Amino acid sequence: MNINLKLLTIALLTIGVSTPLLAQQTGNPITRPGTPVLVKPSKPGKLDGFLAVPAEVDAGQPLTFKFGGTGHCKISVNTGNALVTEFEGELPFNAPYIYTTASMSSFESFKVYTANATPQDTCKLSGAPKFMDVRVNNPTPQGLATPPSTAIFTVDSNSALTVKGGKPYAPAVPATIKSIVLTTTTATGTPKVANTIAIGAPMTLTVNGTGVCKYSLDIVKLENLGAPQPHLMRSSSLQTPFPITETIWATTPAGTYTFTVAGKDGCTGTGDVTVTAK
Repeated sequence: MNINLKLLTIALLTIGVSTPLLAQQTGNPITRPGTPVLVKPSKPGKLDGFLAVPAEVDAGQPLTFKFGGTGHCKISVNTGNALVTEFEGELPFNAPYIYTTASMSSFESFKVYTANATPQDTCKLSGAPKFMDVRVNNPTPQGLATPPSTAIFTVDSNSALTVKGGKPYAPAVPATIKSIVLTTTTATGTPKVANTIAIGAPMTLTVNGTGVCKYSLDIVKLENLGAPQPHLMRSSSLQTPFPITETIWATTPAGTYTFTVAGKDGCTGTGDVTVTAK
């Protein structure tokens, strides 16, 4: 058997050099394609504080949740508005959050939500359960009956605490839908009223009115009345200022469609428009 001594020498030199180099890399994982990178685990956390800053905010404006403690922590926050949001990080850390008008009546000038922070997995709770009251003001209520007390917290006369006053009530803003229109855009960029539209082309639906409005939008194919519709009803639970706009694409099947918008939760008025998709 013939052995190429030159190649053998190179191979031995390669082994002799690489072996001690690898031995010096203690603690540094060798990563190959398809293998996970080893990460040093974080120290399990302890949650010992929870605040919302500010504790009073207008709907749609951000506040900050402040989490106190040490170590790594995954935290589940029941924000009191039928939603649960998870946050994770090295304690202490802050996280933004926004309350909207979706979980309050349009007639309410404010609503107080009780938020609760609960640590998850290996993160533990230190001390008492973490609750925080947050007052969310409705900047555009539809109307008010006799205003309740503006106090967020009630205390007895012997308490050293003071009653926290709320933001003055915003004036009632009646909301009414006035009209609905569908438009397309010409080659020059000018909008025009859409009576017919090509399949696959976009069009803009605009709802005009006064005030702010929660609404529903129903899209019906006239040739298919009484049968399952190709478009689903759409709805907004947010109080939305006029004009309200949505971009809609005409999809198959071709036919004539009626768009009907109706106000809800204190917003009055309806409107409809018909378009043919070809």
